[in-house]
Amino acid sequence: MRMRQEFGTPDDLTYLRSESLQPVLFCVMGVLYLWYVILFHPINRVGGAGLGPLLLAVGLAAAFFTRKYNASLASAALILGIAAASLYQMWRGDPAAPYLLAVVVSLTGLLFNLKTVVGVTILCSSAVIGIGWLHGGHSPFSNQLFSPVLVIVLVGIMSSLTVRNLYLTLYWAWDRAKAAQSHEEELLDRQGELARALKALDVSYQQLERLNYDLARAREAAEEARQAKQQFATNISHELRTPLNVIMAFSEMMYLSPGSYNNVPLPPAYRGDIREIYRSCKHLLQLTEDVLNLSKIEASQMKIHPEPTKLPELIAEALGIIRPLLRDKPVELKADLPKNLPLLTIDRTRVRQVLLNLLNNARRFTEQGSITVQAVLENKHIKITVADTGKGIPADKLQTVFKEFEQLDDSVSLQHLEGSGLGLVISQRFVEMHGGRIWAESAGIPGQGSRFHFILPLKESTFITSGREERHRLPVRTPTGRGRSVLLLDSDPAIKRLVEDALETYQVLAVADNSDLPGLLAETHPQAVIFNLMQPELAWQQLRAWKEKTDRLAIPMIFCPFIGPQQWRQALNVTEYLVKPITREALTALLNRLDPHPRRILLIDDDPRMSHLLTRLLEAEGADYQISRANNGRVGLEMMQQHPPDLVLMDLSMPEMSGHTLLAQIKQDPALCAIPIAVITAYISTPEEERSLGGKSLFISHPSGFTNEEVLSYVRSLLDGTSVSGGLHLAQHLGQGSQQVGLPDGFAQVSSRAQ
Repeated sequence: MRMRQEFGTPDDLTYLRSESLQPVLFCVMGVLYLWYVILFHPINRVGGAGLGPLLLAVGLAAAFFTRKYNASLASAALILGIAAASLYQMWRGDPAAPYLLAVVVSLTGLLFNLKTVVGVTILCSSAVIGIGWLHGGHSPFSNQLFSPVLVIVLVGIMSSLTVRNLYLTLYWAWDRAKAAQSHEEELLDRQGELARALKALDVSYQQLERLNYDLARAREAAEEARQAKQQFATNISHELRTPLNVIMAFSEMMYLSPGSYNNVPLPPAYRGDIREIYRSCKHLLQLTEDVLNLSKIEASQMKIHPEPTKLPELIAEALGIIRPLLRDKPVELKADLPKNLPLLTIDRTRVRQVLLNLLNNARRFTEQGSITVQAVLENKHIKITVADTGKGIPADKLQTVFKEFEQLDDSVSLQHLEGSGLGLVISQRFVEMHGGRIWAESAGIPGQGSRFHFILPLKESTFITSGREERHRLPVRTPTGRGRSVLLLDSDPAIKRLVEDALETYQVLAVADNSDLPGLLAETHPQAVIFNLMQPELAWQQLRAWKEKTDRLAIPMIFCPFIGPQQWRQALNVTEYLVKPITREALTALLNRLDPHPRRILLIDDDPRMSHLLTRLLEAEGADYQISRANNGRVGLEMMQQHPPDLVLMDLSMPEMSGHTLLAQIKQDPALCAIPIAVITAYISTPEEERSLGGKSLFISHPSGFTNEEVLSYVRSLLDGTSVSGGLHLAQHLGQGSQQVGLPDGFAQVSSRAQ
């Protein structure tokens, strides 16, 4: 094994040799003392014998005085002194002197390294042979020389082995110490890195907590902003209903019924101005509807209702609506459609609105030339293009035309005032809800116009809603070969739209008269019948009555409460419940339904404009009405008590005394409770109010019965789709009896969920 030349540092080796040198010096001093005692004893006194101890004394003195300054030099002086004294004694013929050189070799092994031991061994052996041969005439192989040389060599070999083993052991210990030190340093480094990593992790965790907190706050702020935006849109709609109703009704009456103003003819210029007022009011109404539609889309409340649609017929409808608006322009309106267009499953109303928005934009910005609608079948979708020869769109606005309130033209002329800045945004949302996309192309050169493209996928599976994924639906049995439809026994358009939003893939057929239910079933073939009933006990009465007449009611019957104007009329216990904007026709129909016909009419509304409008509408009827006005509920109640009217037209939102409080006061007064009351309001009910008015139960009936799996399927659908309070009963009619499956509170009030 190859040994290292150095062990430790020079200071460490010097220290070890210095520590070993000191006891050796004391031992040599003792030997020297004994030598002099023996040498100068009278018995052993010989001439010239004192030079050997003197040489040893000189080497010892040199070593003693230099040991503190240079341990190696002191060791060399000591070894040289011993060697010189031994060789001198050998020169004088002392036969024991050569053996003293073995001590020199041994001390060399103690005080120097392995190479020095080998060198000193060779030198001592050579000196013994040289002196014996030259001075004594002895052969190197004689007993006088061979024995001491052999002793010197053996001592040298043993010293070398001893030194080697000792040094090797020290090297191993040193290596392990260095390795341990290295590992300790590495461990300290790792601990430092770990501490830094833990600190960085702690800082990162704190930053992550702050980011999560900021994200949660930002999400809450975004949700609050979205709700505020939606609430703002709803409030704007509510606040605009009355003034828009007043403007439209007055302008319509002045334009169409000038005789209402004592037959005073209006100048033609006035009638033209009134017509423009009416058009501007319609524009504001359209803007309001656009804002509400966009708010519903962003709030994930608007759904699409796919149905099989022939695209050429849909395009023809849109062109038919736009064509009368182009009578005063030299613009040709045409369609370029192939003959092989497949049947599309789309929301007919939404896609028609997209076409109308694009065509209306083209109409407003095209003074001459043509507007063309094209359709091309491409792979798995249909691309529809509306191209015009108008002024075109600047290149810097192609990326912004689909932003909210972005106008294609910055001018403020009446011609360009018609746009709300939301038509393209809503069109984009509707196309995306169908799984498609819309974009615009234009060179920005007048006469070359612009081209708006949108694609509609051919597969129904690509449909998405404006928000969450399609919810679980109640399982209904669909007859083979027939479409999916349900029969709604309620003619209210709002209720019909509500059911259509909930049952996205079903066609909803709404009827008002349910007296001939078997005939309706035979005619429409629905998959289920939905009854809008507020009282659950009426469901059993209806079922028993129909079962006595026919046994053909072999489809599910769903009895559930929906909240609409009719339900509000019943809840408020009033004669009529009308939602603004009110039309002249609706007011006339209300008056004609009352028997006897009213003469004294009391108007209770805090908005004088609405009271003035109702007065004008009543006067336009031509009857001799006695009309009184009250600007709040308290004054109205006092006027009713003093002079009871034949009819009360009132609002719900009023100062001092609200409409609800006024109704309660009227119902408690025996002299007033029989007076017909019509509520005319722009008030929008809250979900809490609808829950308080809605029924507490849902009934589902099927005369042929349900299997266990079907019952569990109903339960799963209701559990997955509902989460509000109320009780649920699934009624399973088997023959003459029925089985009810009850669920605990917290699982269903389906009416509230549907809303």
